Amino acid sequence: MNKLVIASEFSPITGGRTPKEGDFSGEIFRDEILAPKYKECLNNGERLEIVFDNCYGIGTSFLEEAFGGLVRKYQYTDVLKHIELIANDDETILVNVPKYIKAAENTLEDKKNKLKRQTL
Repeated sequence: MNKLVIASEFSPITGGRTPKEGDFSGEIFRDEILAPKYKECLNNGERLEIVFDNCYGIGTSFLEEAFGGLVRKYQYTDVLKHIELIANDDETILVNVPKYIKAAENTLEDKKNKLKRQTL
């Protein structure tokens, strides 16, 4: 299993959704840290352990952009099968991240189904 420790590999204090909202945004984390690590794990048939411990003030907009955005931007599916979340300091992360991933995957699936119906 590959490991991503957010506090040491990104920042112990995260920002908002986009870089316009400040440093260490969910968008930057997704594109520069999370997506490359996730892709590497997929290519190697590994799971990615994501550690949120020792991070402070992780907002829902950061989490939704990073994890929901991973699905939307890169069109990944079954993300939860390939990651393990560690969040001893804030257990709401263990509820919110899967919720954002599932919502984005459902939206992606709805779009795919709509395209299929249009081509029939």
